[in-house]
Amino acid sequence: MATRLSIIMAAKADCGVILRRGPTNQVQLIKWNTLNDTFEYGQWFKGRIYEDKCDLSPSGNRFIYLASKHKGKYETWTAVSRPPYLTALAFWPKSDTFGGGGVFKDEDTILLNHYEKETIMPPEFHIPKKIKVIPVGKGLNLNYNEQIDKIKSEKSGWKLFSEGKVTEDPGYYSVNKEKQKNAKMWWIVDPPHVFTKEFRFSEKAAVIMEYQIKGYHVRNGPSVLGNYLIKNTGMDINIDLGEADWADWDKNGNLLYSKEGKLFRLKQDMKLKEIYDIDKSVMIADFSGLKFKSFAAPIEAIRW
Repeated sequence: MATRLSIIMAAKADCGVILRRGPTNQVQLIKWNTLNDTFEYGQWFKGRIYEDKCDLSPSGNRFIYLASKHKGKYETWTAVSRPPYLTALAFWPKSDTFGGGGVFKDEDTILLNHYEKETIMPPEFHIPKKIKVIPVGKGLNLNYNEQIDKIKSEKSGWKLFSEGKVTEDPGYYSVNKEKQKNAKMWWIVDPPHVFTKEFRFSEKAAVIMEYQIKGYHVRNGPSVLGNYLIKNTGMDINIDLGEADWADWDKNGNLLYSKEGKLFRLKQDMKLKEIYDIDKSVMIADFSGLKFKSFAAPIEAIRW
């Protein structure tokens, strides 16, 4: 499997976290200082972390994630950690990957994507009194994580432009090996879900990022299959990033994106505002050659 990067930015701090995945069942958490493009290389995990069910607190100091090994005492769980480490401060066991994970409403409020019966933690874990945990799994279809996805989109500035049509490929889990082989993803979105995010330089100058979700749970691929387009206010395509793993604006309107385990920045043209030249992209970092290494989190990372 190719190296993939999933990135979550802090809402009120100049930092983000990178989930570096590859091979398939190896994930490393990396913290990114976006002011000077330096990186803290954190812990690895042998298993699966579901990047679409993760979130970062506004300060960037806490990380919530859904993880699975599909074996052992706890096969699947949601945890809170201090990035770039994955050692759990809070830990909620689950029996499956339907639902799970969560989102930070604010620094001290966690919206947990669990049913109430799934909020009991093992006795070795505790949560400070100032931290509120609110389960959102009340009468929801957790397969699609509607509540969590909506909150995360609102936080990050993405808006639903048009809703697509989701259909299941029954061959994905078919007992027929040939059907399994031909099923590239579990859920197909055709036409795609389309989300947009605008960066406005002034009243007259703006640029729009369009994200098209084409499918979910790609075999040996990402949890979400998407395509990124950069457009002007007239919605004319300026750049097609293709199936980039992630893309977003920084606070200056520069384009940030990741592909094939590499992280790039493309500066916007200060004179023309809306125009970007993809050939002028600068690679910030290349994480594709990293190898698994096991190590314990420092003492300060296992305290609230």
